[in-house]
Amino acid sequence: MLAQRLGRDGSEKTPDLVLARLQEAPHTAIPELAKYLDKSDSAIERVIRKLRKEGRLQRIGSAKGGYWQVLEKT
Repeated sequence: MLAQRLGRDGSEKTPDLVLARLQEAPHTAIPELAKYLDKSDSAIERVIRKLRKEGRLQRIGSAKGGYWQVLEKT
């Protein structure tokens, strides 16, 4: 779970946590991801936009029926 992904001091960055979660559960919706990471929906949307722009994350399929593909090992 989340606690297993955090570093010893709990300092892992949100983008890394998002990628790790989406690798484990690629069909996770933004509201579920926000709740899982204890962040706002808009914060997760910003992180996802950044990850997509960097080429580290891709959406496959539609918004409702698709899934996330992580393009880089975390």
